[in-house]
Amino acid sequence: MMEFEAPIFDFLKEADPAVTSPYPHRESEVIKVFMVPDPMSDLNETIDLSDQIASGFIKVNIPKGNYAIYALVKTKAFLQVINGAPGANGQVLNHFNKAAVEKYLNHMSDTIGKQIGSLKGRVRSFLLTVWSWKGLTGQQTWLTNLKKKGV
Repeated sequence: MMEFEAPIFDFLKEADPAVTSPYPHRESEVIKVFMVPDPMSDLNETIDLSDQIASGFIKVNIPKGNYAIYALVKTKAFLQVINGAPGANGQVLNHFNKAAVEKYLNHMSDTIGKQIGSLKGRVRSFLLTVWSWKGLTGQQTWLTNLKKKGV
């Protein structure tokens, strides 16, 4: 057996998305920690170490053989706007959150409407020309699907 010990901070640091402009107020939290044999052949082989998270350290005696330790880390607001228009500072909008997108679009149309009047019947569409998806999980799958659709 081999003794393993690591601070929770190490898991947070390892999972921190590699982005060029991290949001300084991002919040990360370790949700679960598991030790599994490598290779794993059955989910029943997992050993849940999550009860140790509150202590700030993960400590385990690793049996003979190859094992991996996985942590499920939740990160909130990891990227800030890069080169945004005036007033567009802060975290990047989650384009996959319907409520967040609707709130943003309503704010934009209300603000424009106050300056030039209602957009209803006058504007058919807007074009988003810059997409910043740094650190997006599944980005390669997303790009592959766009290519399949001819976008």
